[in-house]
Amino acid sequence: MGKYFKYALGEIILVMIGILLALQVNNWNELRKSKRAKSVYIDRLINDLKSDTTAFSFNMNTVQRKVDDSKYIMSVINENETIVDNKVFVLRLQNIGRINVPKKARNTFADLQVSGNLKLFNNDSMVKSIRAYYVTEIDYWSELYINRTTEGYLPIITEILPFNLNEEIVNSEIKQNTGLKPLFNYDRYEVSVLDEDLELIIEKINRQHNFDFHLKNAARAHMLQLRVLRGNYDQANRLIKLLKDYKK
Repeated sequence: MGKYFKYALGEIILVMIGILLALQVNNWNELRKSKRAKSVYIDRLINDLKSDTTAFSFNMNTVQRKVDDSKYIMSVINENETIVDNKVFVLRLQNIGRINVPKKARNTFADLQVSGNLKLFNNDSMVKSIRAYYVTEIDYWSELYINRTTEGYLPIITEILPFNLNEEIVNSEIKQNTGLKPLFNYDRYEVSVLDEDLELIIEKINRQHNFDFHLKNAARAHMLQLRVLRGNYDQANRLIKLLKDYKK
């Protein structure tokens, strides 16, 4: 009986060791899968953030142009600065009424939230930084930005500018790029503005008693949008660095 008991005990110990080894191997496999999944998510987040920085950079340039155009139109209307080029004046006048609201690439972050895989980043500071970038009030501000421009300045410009000029502006953009993005070089626009057209536009502006207010309101909205874009651009670059360091 003693020998049988020792043999049975030995068998039990061997089975337990086997189970423990299997569990350990399984844990190693799961850990390896988690590390691989986390690495993939980090790469995807970095790619999304790089896409964001490209969009923010482009939009900062276009919004800065709107701020500059606003200041130019103010100098013409309020300080009687001479209009050197009719076409450029009209293009700058209408450009102020356009908006630039880039959207963050959220697919990877949405995947992390829905799948619950955000827990793979077992670092509270890292998770907080990721959430801080994606969970912001930028959408709320973007709505205000759109409303300030489209409900104030834009309707006035739509009324002031002859329809044929708006049509020529859009056709130039369609002809020269498929994305309907404003052209940075105003010389590339195939738009003709006669002196009599310009005189009529100026006359209509002078009849708009609230034009100066809406012009300044739009300019301020663009300046605030520029600040928002710069902030998000810097935040995206900081998060890229954090993710790269975290992956090492």
